[in-house]
Amino acid sequence: MRKFYLAIAATVLMMVSSVMPSLANRLAYIDQTEHLIRITDLAKSAGQEIQSIKIGREVDPGSLRWSPDGSRLVYSGGGNIYLINLKSDTPHPTRRWKGRYPCFLKSGKVAYVNGQDIFMEEKSKDNLDYGTITQLCSFYGENNKVACPVYGRTQHVEVGNLTNSGRFGIVFPHRRITQIDTTPDSGLLVFAYEEGKRRGVTIYDIPSGRSREILKSSSPVAWRSSVAFYYVSAKELWRYNHLKQTYARVARLKSTTNSIAYTKT
Repeated sequence: MRKFYLAIAATVLMMVSSVMPSLANRLAYIDQTEHLIRITDLAKSAGQEIQSIKIGREVDPGSLRWSPDGSRLVYSGGGNIYLINLKSDTPHPTRRWKGRYPCFLKSGKVAYVNGQDIFMEEKSKDNLDYGTITQLCSFYGENNKVACPVYGRTQHVEVGNLTNSGRFGIVFPHRRITQIDTTPDSGLLVFAYEEGKRRGVTIYDIPSGRSREILKSSSPVAWRSSVAFYYVSAKELWRYNHLKQTYARVARLKSTTNSIAYTKT
């Protein structure tokens, strides 16, 4: 009898798995034409779309982020933060807070920018209040370190720790950082910038202070691992391995996009 029930449980689990695919190895991106968030399974050949979610017309470039467990998405637009629960029967954006450029802590809480301050859901964190904070980057390390472009007397990326007042500025001679992402483990930054007619994508190693320009065009960016990141050229999704310095085409997207986000959980 026990074997009988185990067999039934295994069958049910297989049926549920076929209906609700794993969220591992998924890319989400903003469809700027149809005003959708499209979720693509990168494990499938050429990237198979598995879900699309209707959103509003206003989305801040580079603001789309996955939660650490891959069950939620967050983005900002029109001065508001929107949260999407992908476990819902009908996932849709819910307006939660006033602010811009959200990202998730490892705990699953959301941090975001409002004015020149960083907030963690409803609680203010009053470090990183120098200059004008324009974007938040994903958190990395064990102590909720955060990186964000700051525009004051100098244009730089401010790196700080939300658990204490420690912070330092990384100075870049670029006028406008348009996209930014960090690896969760090794403290690597990848950012896209614009300076007049000049465009580019640069990798910066926070511990060593070394940087390297990868592309001569601005692009949405998202780390796949500490070794490789995704970027978009026209409607083509590419992967760049910064150790091997190799490029690989991954998939063709259905539209142009101003924001991508990747999860492997």
